[in-house]
Formats: sequence, C-alpha cells, structure tokens
Amino acid sequence: MAEPAQEPGTNVKYCGVARNQDKVILASVMNSRADIGRYDARVKELMAKGQIAPSKANSLDFEDGKLHFTSDNSCAYFVATAQTYPSRTAFQMLNAFQRQFRELYGDQIVTSPEDGLTRKAKPELKKLLARYDDINAVDKISAVSNQVNQVQNVMSENIQIML
Repeated sequence: MAEPAQEPGTNVKYCGVARNQDKVILASVMNSRADIGRYDARVKELMAKGQIAPSKANSLDFEDGKLHFTSDNSCAYFVATAQTYPSRTAFQMLNAFQRQFRELYGDQIVTSPEDGLTRKAKPELKKLLARYDDINAVDKISAVSNQVNQVQNVMSENIQIML
C-alpha cells in the first residue's frame, strides 16, 4: 500500500458542498493556495450530469488525485484527496463534513445563494481539512502501517551495518 503524501495540505486538498435542487455550490475551500476553480468546475459538472446518488459514497480519479462524494436529500458533499489517500478515511471525512455542515448551516442550506456559505464555513472547513490531512492522526491502520515501515527501515539499516 502506498503511503499518502506527507507535506501539509497535500493529502486532503478540497472540500465543497452543493445544493441538489439547483446544483449551486454553497461553500468550498482548499487546503492550499491552489486554484479552487478547477475543483468547483468538476463539482458543477457532476451536479449537472446528475451523477450523485443519494446516500451512496463514490470516488473518481481527478487530475493528480481522487474526488470522493456523497449526497443526502438536500446537498452533495465533495472531498478531493491525494491518489494514495485511503478511501475509507476519505469517506470518514465526508461523513464528518456532512454532519458538521448540516449542524452548523442546516437552516441556511435552502435559502443561501451560490457560494453564500463559504465565508461563514471557511474556518470550520479549514480545520476539518487540516485534521484529515494528517492521515496518522485520523486513521489507526495507516498509523500502525507507518510505524511498521519505520521499524522495518531501522531493522534493515541495522542488518546492513552488521554485514
């Protein structure tokens, strides 16, 4: 299993939420200063094609990573990650994102204009991106795998020294 990228902001790149009824993006943020427009454009394309099935988690390859998404009755939620980021963790993040967004902005989902919740939601979404960007902090399997790899490297170095 390949390890996710280690530089901050490179594992989880983007999150966004779009309203199902009129297919507008209500909020979206990036974990870095990268161009958010290309992610928003892909989200709009998926929304326009009606490719978001309610209560079903999906992933597709997108540029240098993956775009994971799910939907409920009112909104679709999107997260872009590195190609090597574990899907199970991306879907865990999507679930947390969905719960948090509905709790904080549920009453504004129906009435908000396009991009109308980005400014309000940005601080919380940035925290969510940062939290899930550190894969070892949120995924025990990856953390243990990383520890095993470190031990293997030390053992290999020790064996090389002994030879």
